[in-house]
Amino acid sequence: MNDLDALLAALADMPEPHFASSPERLRNLREYLAAVQQGSFSGDLLVGDACLSQSACLTGIPFASEFLLRADAHPFLAALRPSLWVEGKQFEQASYDLWMALGDSQAVPGLWQLVHLKAGDDAEECEASLFRHLLRVLKPRRIFAWGKDVTDFLGRQFPELEVRPLLARRSSWHEEALRLELEWNGVIKASQEESQVSRGSELGQLYLKVLPRHAIADTATASREEIQNCGVAAAGVLDDQCRFTFFRHGQTAALARMLQQARQVVGYDCLIFDFELIRGETKFKRPPALDLRQEIEDATGKRLSFENVARTVLGILPGSPDELMRVLVAQADWENVSLHLETYLTLLTKLHHQLSE
Repeated sequence: MNDLDALLAALADMPEPHFASSPERLRNLREYLAAVQQGSFSGDLLVGDACLSQSACLTGIPFASEFLLRADAHPFLAALRPSLWVEGKQFEQASYDLWMALGDSQAVPGLWQLVHLKAGDDAEECEASLFRHLLRVLKPRRIFAWGKDVTDFLGRQFPELEVRPLLARRSSWHEEALRLELEWNGVIKASQEESQVSRGSELGQLYLKVLPRHAIADTATASREEIQNCGVAAAGVLDDQCRFTFFRHGQTAALARMLQQARQVVGYDCLIFDFELIRGETKFKRPPALDLRQEIEDATGKRLSFENVARTVLGILPGSPDELMRVLVAQADWENVSLHLETYLTLLTKLHHQLSE
């Protein structure tokens, strides 16, 4: 039995609760750890507890929610996704913030969660045994602990290890703080440098929708400065392989980099507005673009809404997606914002294909 098999066997025998309590979740964990072993591992192991993240109870993978896996939120997760079992669409802020803080790094830290942390509890001994298996599997160069409970547990059970505490205050857990903390400790610096190699390659056709943080009364008469001051609340990008990427406020620079690699960016009655929203937050050179509304107006002499064209060309009545997404942004319902952006862009892709035939 190899080290990974031994770890999974020990986990299956753990007293519940634990985060891989079904055959499907155990298989997911196997796929995740095998992928980390096969060259993606940066050498750093980040250890949290179940109070920080509940997502592993649903997916079997520490700090990887169902939403993250479905959204291909990071290149590592996107490559892993086809081999995983994912049942729902659960969103979790802590997991989302962690993977967004990692950026588009090619090498990723190992992630682990501890469940049984109570001193003197028999289950803690089982947890410690499990962690010993994990150390043999990953052989980390450095270990980081999130929170006092995790730091205390590792200090009791593994006094020989040098453990570095991270983010002792859970109130500090958000993307910007995480990124600064990880950069300060050198967890993501090397990964980001390595990722620069792949940024120069051209992407194909990208379909774009950007949602502003603040509504504007009349976009047709608004000045460039007024539009730029709105800010970017969220954005969705669908590539020509139907792979969806979701961006939140604070990730506009990554969105701009992605768009500038595109052969062409396609939108509907929004591209100039979208580009100005992006320019309001980061340096951005406009890529080759196609506005389908303008194409239709040039061909028919009519200015048609997205809903009208979708109904006429596709036989679909999508309602008013812009209004719905504005409501969801105001409610900070990012899971449904992402789902509706993906639906909108999928319809836009179908519409473009139909009009091109």
